[in-house]
Amino acid sequence: MCSKDVVERAAALIGVTTVRQQKPRDPAWSATHVAQVAGAAAAAWMQRLRPLMGERRRSAIDLALDDYYPERLPVAPAHCVVPGCEGPPRGRGLCHKHYMSWSRDRAKGRVPRVKPLRSN
Repeated sequence: MCSKDVVERAAALIGVTTVRQQKPRDPAWSATHVAQVAGAAAAAWMQRLRPLMGERRRSAIDLALDDYYPERLPVAPAHCVVPGCEGPPRGRGLCHKHYMSWSRDRAKGRVPRVKPLRSN
């Protein structure tokens, strides 16, 4: 689905307010329109739509839901969870500097130098 009107109708059905346009990689291609839902809302929609899907998509939904573990922090930390750092937390309890360090280490297959609140 990449037609803007179709994606806007689908977005309205699933409760997404933003539809963005993605430029094509090839100039001969048409632009794609994207509506995105994530987290608990996405898991709920996958469970609702699963019975309507074919075997291949049901299998993909099952894999996605098996890996989905919602974790909510009751109270966000006041500062970065790295000892001695007073930076404001941005993600996973880490300030921007420590989050980027953790993220880059993981991307390069290294053991992360810092430990976030959660790492799944």
